Amino acid sequence: MKSGDFTGHLELTFYNGSPLFNIAAVIATGKDSTAILYDAGLVNKKSMWKNVAWSDVKNTMLKMEPAAGTPSTDMEVKYRTVIGENATGSLAVFPAPHQYFYPLDEAFNLKFTWYGKNYLDLVPDFGIGIRQEPIGDRRFVPWFNAPPQTQQRLNFFCLASRKNAKATLELVKQFTNNDVFPQLAGYKRMATHFHNEFIMDVVLSGKPVPEKPEFVDVLKKHGLDIVKLAEFHGPGHPKGPDSIRLVELKALFDQTQRLSDSSFLLLPGEEANNFYGGHWLAFFPNPFTGSCQEKIRRLFKHKTLNTGPYTG
Repeated sequence: MKSGDFTGHLELTFYNGSPLFNIAAVIATGKDSTAILYDAGLVNKKSMWKNVAWSDVKNTMLKMEPAAGTPSTDMEVKYRTVIGENATGSLAVFPAPHQYFYPLDEAFNLKFTWYGKNYLDLVPDFGIGIRQEPIGDRRFVPWFNAPPQTQQRLNFFCLASRKNAKATLELVKQFTNNDVFPQLAGYKRMATHFHNEFIMDVVLSGKPVPEKPEFVDVLKKHGLDIVKLAEFHGPGHPKGPDSIRLVELKALFDQTQRLSDSSFLLLPGEEANNFYGGHWLAFFPNPFTGSCQEKIRRLFKHKTLNTGPYTG
């Protein structure tokens, strides 16, 4: 195989007793300072699928019946999967869930699958596949590093099934625990670094404050027991003045307490990259009330751990 400055080979991996298989272009370059992205898929040279199917972001199964001239279309889907369906079975195409996606500052769905003819004006026949967005979220686009003489395994998975598309997607979801963090006996499941900006964009913006914000329901459905927010990362007044800052912090404490219950804990938090350098999240055992002023470069003054909230 050859693509630009890269050369290599095609590698197919089959798993004993499983309908799952992996297709990979294993390539390398001798050129320094190279970063890459890749799109991939399967093309029908003769007949087309009766249906192309996927789950939308609301978890509703959708289908379309392709025609001979159906142009390539990028799709916003759930579970990263597009499926070709016929009367006798289905074939799902999906990426490695963590390996494939470059990191972005926010979790936008950038239409990571495609179907149709003449994809990128390079593939004339009808196909289904996966894709990466070259311009990311139009801010930061950290492509994948490809150091010289290192093998880059540009791969995707396929799952063949005698079932219809909906049942086939259920088989795919088994490989990622249905996109839910599984329960572990004796442990709580926690995640952090969520820039919802719920306080500034909703609570203190004059908009109606929903009784049950959508983001809380989404986090619960993913099996999380504890979530620590990363508010005031741009919006808000981390540096004061205190007359505004303290109102914002009180709103954060009040709302996270209100939205927590016996099975879900929403922790107040902010990503205050306004001082100390870098980006960071602090975790205090008690509520912290403070102002991140540049001129105060010292440890926060605080009361003892057992007698009340921190101030600084």
